[in-house]
Amino acid sequence: MAAVDGEGEQQPLCSRPGCDQIGTKKCTRCCSVAYCSADCQRKAWAEHKLVCKKVDSVDNDIRELLKSGKLYSARERLKALPTPNKKLEAELEELIALGIHSEIIDDAIEV
Repeated sequence: MAAVDGEGEQQPLCSRPGCDQIGTKKCTRCCSVAYCSADCQRKAWAEHKLVCKKVDSVDNDIRELLKSGKLYSARERLKALPTPNKKLEAELEELIALGIHSEIIDDAIEV
């Protein structure tokens, strides 16, 4: 379902049953539903997690590289993005600042 915002644009309604607010925050895992707040997303998670499927995307690939400590590969993937992703770049810089910044690629350490 959708609602019209103040600018006449159609916006999705919050996906939590019983909420009629405009859903401005998409599920970052599946990107198929929107919620009006983190609170509504938490309340809907028990039901949504049964159908939520991770979307294959470059951003999700980079997140996985960051989680696994493959920061060199994550940095290279970030450089290749057509538009910068400031949030992922900040996560990468934070991990580098913590001293986690090398990876073995083709039997050589990349920093």
